Amino acid sequence: MTYEESFLETCGRNGEASLDATRQLFQEHGNDYDEVLRNIDEYTSNPSEMLAVINRDGRGLLSFLGY
Repeated sequence: MTYEESFLETCGRNGEASLDATRQLFQEHGNDYDEVLRNIDEYTSNPSEMLAVINRDGRGLLSFLGY
């Protein structure tokens, strides 16, 4: 099982990651989720990426982190 698959298995049926899982994911990649949220305009490049981060969309979070 890949890292991506493992993370996606922690997401709910609608693909939303829990806040704890999201924070851990970002921490494992050298980022702070709360910092990204506070400065979302500086970290995201388009509205769909912004929504994925704000809504904690599992696939969108992975994409945001480069997967």
